[in-house]
Amino acid sequence: MSCNSCGKENEEGAKYCVYCGASPTKLCRSCGKGNELEAKYCVYCGANSESTVEAPAAAPIAIPTKPCHGCGKANLETAKYCVYCGDSQTKPCSSCGKENPETAKFCVYCGEDTNPQKMSWWGKFKSLLSL
Repeated sequence: MSCNSCGKENEEGAKYCVYCGASPTKLCRSCGKGNELEAKYCVYCGANSESTVEAPAAAPIAIPTKPCHGCGKANLETAKYCVYCGDSQTKPCSSCGKENPETAKFCVYCGEDTNPQKMSWWGKFKSLLSL
């Protein structure tokens, strides 16, 4: 079924377009079920077209973002690098070197404190062995 607003194809029976959020159908005020826009009568309850109204557009989906540390522009919350300036959005563990989320206080891989000044003696020993 193609969307009457943007013309893109959607699954048969879709109540809203997955591309633009518009309704490819109009809802019957009597029974609330969707009908084709050209329908003069509701196919479910028989109400005339004057008792139907187009469905409202779907609300936009909020995508979680966070500002880049380098340029300040919004990036996806899960981004490892800024899409605008390329700055890393993660921090490497001072013990094992693997990337961690910027807000991590402890490494998700080895459990060491991500602050190099607070690294345990074992973490310092392991980092010396990796040299």
